[in-house]
Amino acid sequence: MKLKRFFWRSLLSLWSIPLIILVAVALVTIRKEKTVEIKRELDELQELALTLTAEIRSFPELNNKDLGELLMTQARLSRIRVTLIEVTGQVTFDSEKEAAGLESHRYRPEIYQALSGQIGSSSRYSDTLKKVMFYVAVPVRRGSQIIGACRVSRDLDLATMAYRSTLKYFLTVFGLALILSWALIYFYLRKLFKPLNELLSIISQAETSGEQVVVRASLLKKLGELAGGVSQLISQKEELASHLREEQEILAGLFEETGEGWLLLDNEGKIILANETLRKMFPDLDLKQEFYWQAFLWPELNALIDQVKEKLKPVSSQIERQGRFFSCSVSWLAGSVS
Repeated sequence: MKLKRFFWRSLLSLWSIPLIILVAVALVTIRKEKTVEIKRELDELQELALTLTAEIRSFPELNNKDLGELLMTQARLSRIRVTLIEVTGQVTFDSEKEAAGLESHRYRPEIYQALSGQIGSSSRYSDTLKKVMFYVAVPVRRGSQIIGACRVSRDLDLATMAYRSTLKYFLTVFGLALILSWALIYFYLRKLFKPLNELLSIISQAETSGEQVVVRASLLKKLGELAGGVSQLISQKEELASHLREEQEILAGLFEETGEGWLLLDNEGKIILANETLRKMFPDLDLKQEFYWQAFLWPELNALIDQVKEKLKPVSSQIERQGRFFSCSVSWLAGSVS
């Protein structure tokens, strides 16, 4: 059970390593991809705006009808919104709304930059369209004089469609890579723990079984000194158990020669030894039980043993069984009761 808990703790610790690495890589990659996608979108809008500006300069006025048709056609083809603003901030054309109904755009950040002679850009919520838009505005010049600004914009959802597609693909790859790394770690760790589980099973068998237990040569090769040390401990345990059995047999023989019934208990009340004379004296007893109080349902004997545990001195008494009286002596033998 402890080895199983250790296995799962080790597995979770190892699983956290690829998780942290992949999450870090994912965050860096996603942020980089987003930056690249935004720059690509702004560059595309800037190129469109500059192209339209070259067309606008060929018309005598910004509110020219033919110019409006040209800009509307380009807006539909490029899936953008085109807005033409005079130097005063008055909107003369908008591909999405009626220009006459729009307020002055002079102090919109990208327009303000364009009317100052720079290329302006921003990403913000549009009060007119009620959505987040990318904006790029460039100055419209006639000679050296700025006569207005041309602004192109695109819906954020449309502008980031390629980014979202890339993000979805990347997250799928990230998930598959994480699952694959976790699976490889799991099976590799199981392979490492397999000989340890086998060794633990051998140790458990050696503790509970009286039979001889042998550590396989292949296990010794895999675990080296660890398995060799366990094998040596098992051999020592079996040797001690063999000596103990021999000593119990010798002790049982000595007890039989006395002609008296003997019962040897450990400190917990488990039956260590019951000689043959005792079995013949009380054939109705079930001495196969683990504890003496399961075999001897005698209150008098229980009381004597309790006295010995308390006083740590020999106690003697007469016990009556089926009309016969038996002399009973109980002694404390440094950790056991006899």
